[in-house]
Amino acid sequence: MPHDSSQPVAVITGASGFLGGRLAIKLRRHNWQVVGIDSEALPGVLTADIRNIHTLRHTMVPHFDIVIHLASLLSARCESDPTSAFDVNVGGTATLLNAVADKAPPALLMASSIAVFDQEHATDDTPVRPQSVYGTSKAMSELLIADATRRGSVRGHIARLPTVAVRPGPPSGAASAFASTMVKNALDGVDIVVPVPPGRRIVLTSVETAVENLRLLADAIVKEEQAVPKVINMPGVGVDVDAMAEECLAAAPVPIKVRREVAGDVDAIVGSWPSRWESPAAIRLGLQQDPSFASIVAGYKSCDLP
Repeated sequence: MPHDSSQPVAVITGASGFLGGRLAIKLRRHNWQVVGIDSEALPGVLTADIRNIHTLRHTMVPHFDIVIHLASLLSARCESDPTSAFDVNVGGTATLLNAVADKAPPALLMASSIAVFDQEHATDDTPVRPQSVYGTSKAMSELLIADATRRGSVRGHIARLPTVAVRPGPPSGAASAFASTMVKNALDGVDIVVPVPPGRRIVLTSVETAVENLRLLADAIVKEEQAVPKVINMPGVGVDVDAMAEECLAAAPVPIKVRREVAGDVDAIVGSWPSRWESPAAIRLGLQQDPSFASIVAGYKSCDLP
C-alpha cells in the first residue's frame, strides 16, 4: 500500500470481526488509511494468524502510525476453552509485540475489557483482579503491553471496554451477549429470556459510541496534541437488567413476554464485573457516553447494522 503522508495509517488486528470491520470503515471516513489483518479471509483484509510471527511480519506494512489490537477470543468461549484463550489472547499479543519491535517505536492501542475487574465499583485507577479466564487473559495482555512500553519497544495504550450492544447477527461468544439478544428478540416480536438473577446490573456502550470512541482515542494518540493516559476506562452506562427487560417490552412491536431462566455459567462471569463504572480520563479527552439504555435501543432501531 503506497503511503500518503497526509493520511495516518492504522493497522487493525481482528479486522474481520464485529468491531474491527466497523472501526475500519469509520477510520477511512475520517481520512485514515487502514490495513486490516485477521485469520479469517475477507475482501480487503490481509490474512495472518497473530500467533505466527513469520506470517505476521510478512503481512505488516513498512509504515504505520498505530496498531489497534482487537483480535481476541470472547468471554464465554474463553471459559470453555482456556488453552485457546491464553494461546490467542495472550500469545497473540506477545507475538504482535515481537512483530512490531523493530519499528521506531510504534503506538499500539489494545481493546481490553471491564472483565479485568471484580469490584462492584471501578474507576481508571482500580486494581485489576479478574474472576474469569477472559478477564485474566486481558489482564495478562495489559501487563505485556505495559512491559513493552517500559522497555521502549512500543508506546502502548489500553482501552477497557464495557459490554458492547446491540451486536447484530447471531449471539457472539461473549457471556454478555444476552443483552443484545434481548433487544433483537424484542424488536422481532419474540419473547425474551433474562439469564441473570434480579438486581444484576451491567455496563453498556452502543456499537456506534464504542467505534467512535476508539477512533477518537486513536486520533489523540497519533496526533499527540494532549496527554493520553496509558490505561483508560471507555465510557459506559450502568443498567439494571430488569429495567432493560422493561425497556425491551416497551420497544416490541407486538406484546411479548419475559422469562427468567438464570444461567449459572453466564451469571458467574457477568456477575463478577463492576456494576458501577467511571471513566473520568475518557470524558476529559472528549470521548462520548450513551445517555441511557433507551438511547442504545433507539440507536440500534435507527441504524443500518445488519
